[in-house]
Amino acid sequence: MKPNELGLLFVTALICFAPLGCQKSAVIQLENHITHDASRHNGKQWLAWNSYERDDFVSAYIDGYESGVHESCAVTDRLLDLKPGRTYEHAKDEIVLPSGVCSKGSPHYSLDIMAHTGTLTRFYMAHPEHQNIPFEYLMQYLTDEQNKPSDDLYKMAKYGEMRTHW
Repeated sequence: MKPNELGLLFVTALICFAPLGCQKSAVIQLENHITHDASRHNGKQWLAWNSYERDDFVSAYIDGYESGVHESCAVTDRLLDLKPGRTYEHAKDEIVLPSGVCSKGSPHYSLDIMAHTGTLTRFYMAHPEHQNIPFEYLMQYLTDEQNKPSDDLYKMAKYGEMRTHW
């Protein structure tokens, strides 16, 4: 094989196989990133925190959740250009604003913060096999409407009634 042909073969191989190597590298980096992020808020992290840090998380979670519900419900009123106290021609009575219906129909958290931190702590301590479940995921089961105690969270995890793998 002539030197020019060998060089051309090398360049062709580099062009053909370089993207595969780059893609595989990117996939490995992505897998590592996903694994790191998915395990960031698990039971081990929760139990490593002191009670103040746990309370801070639950408080911030609930504040963010309630703010998100309020804002997303208010968008409906703005999109429909509805105003409170105004009577519309197509209705005999004042209509109920969609934001009020939306907010009333959304789950809420009115229990003391320590009740939620206690539930999560008891769950993770009693069931270390489920410490991979992120605590922000478990928060959805602690609303006033569901208010699951730690034993119920365990039963849900055990019987496949909640997601347990990330």
